[in-house]
Amino acid sequence: MMTLSQKLAALMYRPYIDTDRHDPAVFANLPQIVGYPIPEEYMDFLRDFPSTGMFDVEGDVIVKGVEQLPGNHDGRYAVSMLFAACSDERYDLMEIARRPLYGGDTPRYVLQIGDNEFGNAFCLDLRRESFGKVYYWDHESGADETGLYLVADDFTSFVRGLDSK
Repeated sequence: MMTLSQKLAALMYRPYIDTDRHDPAVFANLPQIVGYPIPEEYMDFLRDFPSTGMFDVEGDVIVKGVEQLPGNHDGRYAVSMLFAACSDERYDLMEIARRPLYGGDTPRYVLQIGDNEFGNAFCLDLRRESFGKVYYWDHESGADETGLYLVADDFTSFVRGLDSK
């Protein structure tokens, strides 16, 4: 079976900013910032890929979700970027984690871990009862569960489910 590193390499995953080189120690206090424990498999990913990354061609990487958006949607979600440390604060995981809750934001119990070119996010659920599940968040929804759609039961399944169009 392919490792997560091999899977991401096969999909041409690379740092968003070529010159970014971050120390994984920057994530040591992430649980304190978000107020929840962080799944170990996601922390392992941050140790292996400490810089925000993207796939070479935006929109060409998708993941098939467990749930699909209402209407004429096939349950496939485009993935452009996975967040870690980044010199561009818009894509820096620690900055994203520190953002206050505001109208149109994701629910506070999820951590945004990636996005697509349409402004939607991929989120880790940090609540005890659904710890580690990965959701797609439709940015046109409010800061409640109505905009969350289950993509994978955990981060490893999410990465393993990534594929090119």
